[in-house]
Amino acid sequence: GGIIWKEVLDPLVERTSPGMALPFVMYIAFAMFAMLNVITGVFVESAMANAREENNEDLVARLREAVEGMKVSGSGHLTWENFERKLYSK
Repeated sequence: GGIIWKEVLDPLVERTSPGMALPFVMYIAFAMFAMLNVITGVFVESAMANAREENNEDLVARLREAVEGMKVSGSGHLTWENFERKLYSK
């Protein structure tokens, strides 16, 4: 479905001037480019937001894993000595 562009362009060329065909085609091309640019921008922004969210979740998971490795066995507490030792060990 849609319109055949020749049906739209023929009356313009026949009733006004053949020189009007070029500005008409340029206008349509510009409008299509602008519309596709906006749509692409929406998709890219959505993808970037998802990537930022995943990055934040990954950072939180890594920090939790690091802190769990620093806790004193059995006590569930993190001591300053264990923290410093792990901090400078790698």
